[in-house]
Amino acid sequence: MIVLSTTDLTLRFGTASVLEKVSFSVDERDKLGIIGVNGSGKSSLFKLLTGEYEPTEGEVFLSKGKTMGILTQEGAYEISEETGATALEQMYAAFPEHLSAEKRIAELEEWLARNPELSMMPKYASITKEFTDLHDRYARDGGLTFRSRCRSILEGMGFTEEQMSLPIESLSGGQRTRLALSRRLCREPDLLLLDEPTNHLDADTLA
Repeated sequence: MIVLSTTDLTLRFGTASVLEKVSFSVDERDKLGIIGVNGSGKSSLFKLLTGEYEPTEGEVFLSKGKTMGILTQEGAYEISEETGATALEQMYAAFPEHLSAEKRIAELEEWLARNPELSMMPKYASITKEFTDLHDRYARDGGLTFRSRCRSILEGMGFTEEQMSLPIESLSGGQRTRLALSRRLCREPDLLLLDEPTNHLDADTLA
């Protein structure tokens, strides 16, 4: 099954042509490498695929229901220190829908516990239904396992328990790159774009 395809993709800045008539497709399980000298348009191609750039001509097609993730050349420094103080918290922050659901579930649970005397009232029934529906959706979408998956992916990328708890600002460039890649992997996109993923990696990480 085709995940992504392009037709006659062309990108020009003014009179300068960066890409001309690029057509290709990516099937499930394909692993493709794009090789070219600096300035040949590799990053521009990725930006066209993700929609950051609009093509001058041609089209990009992402199959219905498929998702895309990208690690940019600056991925190591795109991590916001405001959304999580540690590497593990940064991983959790990659799932805002689960964190939001947890907050709302806790609010509903607290309301139900505080108001048992209203159990026969319509509002209590409405709150109970919202709680049940939200909890079921949260469980169905992986809310019960996303934290353990985040930890497992970090371990697979070489993070120790101690490193998972380090403040983001204390991580090396290589560790931040591995963290940025881990955040993309934990979302399990159907298509993962890696733009010079070895940038900022040390020898141990490369090995």
